[in-house]
Amino acid sequence: MGQVHTLFIDQNIVARVMIGSFLLLGLGATGYGTYALRRGFPVSPQQFQKDLITWHILRPDTSPQILDDIKRCQNYLLSLSIIGGGVIIILMTLGWFIVTLVTPDTSMSAINNGSVLIVSVFVSLGIGMGFGAVFAAWRLRNAARRGVTYADLRQRRISDYRSNAFRWLIAAMIAWTFAVLAFFAPHVESTIPIALFYLVIEVPNTLWGICIVPAAMLLVFILIEFMFSRIVGFSRLLITSDTTLSQQVDDMLRAVVIGTVQYCELLALGQLASLPFYMLSQRLWGSHYWKIGNLPYEGLLAVSLFMPVIMQLLGVGLLLARGRLGGKLSGWPWRAAESRQPDVRV
Repeated sequence: MGQVHTLFIDQNIVARVMIGSFLLLGLGATGYGTYALRRGFPVSPQQFQKDLITWHILRPDTSPQILDDIKRCQNYLLSLSIIGGGVIIILMTLGWFIVTLVTPDTSMSAINNGSVLIVSVFVSLGIGMGFGAVFAAWRLRNAARRGVTYADLRQRRISDYRSNAFRWLIAAMIAWTFAVLAFFAPHVESTIPIALFYLVIEVPNTLWGICIVPAAMLLVFILIEFMFSRIVGFSRLLITSDTTLSQQVDDMLRAVVIGTVQYCELLALGQLASLPFYMLSQRLWGSHYWKIGNLPYEGLLAVSLFMPVIMQLLGVGLLLARGRLGGKLSGWPWRAAESRQPDVRV
């Protein structure tokens, strides 16, 4: 009996340590964003110049004042985006902490790797950064109203900044997750465990039961697509007195924010796609469908288990692409600029 009590205490300690770690992450992001808002990001002049060349912004006649305007707007937009992500993570972790206080202790009847908590962190970060960018754009737009303004010549779409291949990738992940659950469900017991952080619940082994995780993935997809619509939809920013350059800088900044939010989405969906392994592996052993030396279709669950790693590798590529995700305006990072721009000191 003492051992069981110790198990419960350890679960609560581990849960709160994880929550505390992510709370520190949110505080750190908020602090870093605040510092960048005041002092600017520590980006090398070479990288800044490379970004401007990639987006065809840097020209022989680009004045230092215009470059300063671009830096100022970039720092403001990205710093508020990071602050927004940090604030939402803080609110999310406080909510999880309250849940651990009011939820009774339960025994661990399933493998739990904290996927649900990690998913909530990435989704909160993506949504928070998106709202932070939209808020920053609204502030910049209001500040420019007393100056020269210009209208959009055409309606922008998410396909201008991101290839539609990402939508197909996400659809394939959701379909794969449902297919794996549906394939193995007949070979396990009448219930399937879902680990909601340290609380494990049993859901009926029915169609709606195996649809819970794919439905959660679909919900994340809808939330992030809504965020993309907000990022794409806010008005053009008058960053400099040159309206053409303002439009190009505006596109660059939107693309960078969209790429970061897309990174968060892929990591969150990768974690959700790994849940079938944790939901089914123990039950497959318990139902004797899996036996020592005979593990039918083990590779299917192995793919699900490594899905977070696959999405992490892809996500790192998105960050390195710096907003060039195959959109009609952004293109792909391996497509070099059409003409080499002159070397200008920034």
